[in-house]
Amino acid sequence: PGICDVVVDGETGLLVPPGSPKGLAKAIDRVLGDAALRNRLVAAARRDVMQRFTWDVVLPRYRALLDL
Repeated sequence: PGICDVVVDGETGLLVPPGSPKGLAKAIDRVLGDAALRNRLVAAARRDVMQRFTWDVVLPRYRALLDL
């Protein structure tokens, strides 16, 4: 369930159903065969990580969670 908090299907990655080797193989084949898709996913994922998961963003959340 947590992966959906990080990966947006078709935007920052490709999600496949758990326990679906055929789905995983299809997603891998799709990414390997489509350079434009691959580049778009990488760029979007990098932007998303740099916005949501930097220390400047995460540290205050940890402090609030730990009530520091």
